This record gives sequence, structure tokens and C-alpha cells, in this order.
Amino acid sequence: MPIRHHETGAVLLDVEPLPGADLRGQPLYGAALEGCDLRGADLRRAELGFSRLKGADLRGADLSGAHLSGADLSGADLSGAVLQGARLLGLNLRDANLSGANLTETCLKFSNLRGARLESANLSGADLSRTTAIEAGLRGADLSESRATGADFTRADLSYASLAHASWAGVDLRESRLTGTELLWTNLQGARLTGADLREALLSGTLFAGCVDLHQALHLEAARHLGPSTLDHVTLRRTLAHLPDVFLLGSGLTPEELGVLRNLWAGLYVES
Repeated sequence: MPIRHHETGAVLLDVEPLPGADLRGQPLYGAALEGCDLRGADLRRAELGFSRLKGADLRGADLSGAHLSGADLSGADLSGAVLQGARLLGLNLRDANLSGANLTETCLKFSNLRGARLESANLSGADLSRTTAIEAGLRGADLSESRATGADFTRADLSYASLAHASWAGVDLRESRLTGTELLWTNLQGARLTGADLREALLSGTLFAGCVDLHQALHLEAARHLGPSTLDHVTLRRTLAHLPDVFLLGSGLTPEELGVLRNLWAGLYVES
């Protein structure tokens, strides 16, 4: 059965897509591959932009350097797949399984990861800017040095994930689970944190700037401070009256400084 274009029906490659298939560098732009069994397939540098891979089985497949931008991989199984350096701009990965996948240095900007499973996935250095990852499962994932400017991780599970040295400015983390998450030297400027669970989150060098709802995060008193963090005047002015002393002292304030600030800004909190 040849591989055809999903719209025109034109034959792209007269090869049947099978487990372990060698499709390296093949021009498969717009290919119709819904539900195909491509376990362990070699798809390195393949041109799969805007292809239809909904529900496909890509477990253990090698997609490193492949072009998948605009492709539909919703519900696909990519567990253990290698996507290192792949172009994944505007990808539909809704409800896909990427557990244990290697997505190092990938560009996932504007992609849909809603409900996707990425437990223990390697996303170090990945660009997740403007990505929708609502209710995504990222427990134990490596997101170190990643970028997620303006991304939506509402109700996502980031428990025990590493966001060390990540730049997550303007990210929506409302009601997310950050239990035991490494937030070491993480940039959370302008992040939305209402309902986020920071129980035992690891903090040091963490930037809370413009985080006007920090006081509405959960279990701040149980966060673990490995070193001082940064809270700017905007964050303090809006949240100081409601932040627990143990959190502020752990962030690097001395008891004397805390007392002065509480007296200075007493009653200045304005409900948002």
C-alpha cells in the first residue's frame, strides 16, 4: 500500500509503512498515515510537515531532525521515540503519549500538548513558547534550560520535573502541580500561580517578578529553599501581606528586613 497525500491522493512513496521501515529523508509532506504502525521506524530528517499521523504507533521511532511542523499527531503513541532537533512548530499532540521521548532542543512553539503524556520525557533546551499544555502530564520530565514564554500549563502535572535554568516568563501555571519540582534559577517573571501546588518545590535563584498572585499559590510554607530567591517590588507590594514568613525568610529576607517591609506595605495590598 503506497503512502499518499492526505488531500490530493497523490502517491508520495510506493512503500508500505511498516514497523521498522527505513524512511530516512523521505519527502512525505502531507502524508496520510493515520493509525499506521511505524514502531521503531527510521524517520530521521524525513519531511513530514502537515502530515496526518493521528493515532499512529511510533513507539521507539527515530524522528531526529525530521520536519513535522503542522502535523497532526493527536492520540499518537511516541513513547520512547527520538525527536531530538526535530522541527515541531504548530504541532497537534493532543492526548499523545510521549513518555520517555527525547525532545532535546526541539522547537514546539504554538503546539497543542493538551492532555499529552510526557512523563520522564527529555525536553531540555526545548522551546515551548506559546504552547498549550493544559492538563499535560510532565511528571519527572527534564525541562532544564527550556523556554516557555506565554505558554499555558494550567492544571498540568510537573511534579518532580526539572525546570532548572528555564525561562518560563508569562507562563500560566494556575492549578498546576509543582510538587518537588526543581525551580533552581528559573525565570518565572509574570507567571500566573493561583492554585499552583509548590509543596516541597526546590527554590534557589528563582525569579518571582511581577507574580502578583504568588500569595494564592498553595503550600508555599512547605517549599524547600536551597538558597535565596528574588522577589521584586511589584510582587512584594501585591502579595507581601499574605505570604508566610517562612517562605519570605527562606527567599533571603532577614527578620529585620521582613519586619520593615511588613510595616512599610501594611494595608497596601490591592485585590486583583
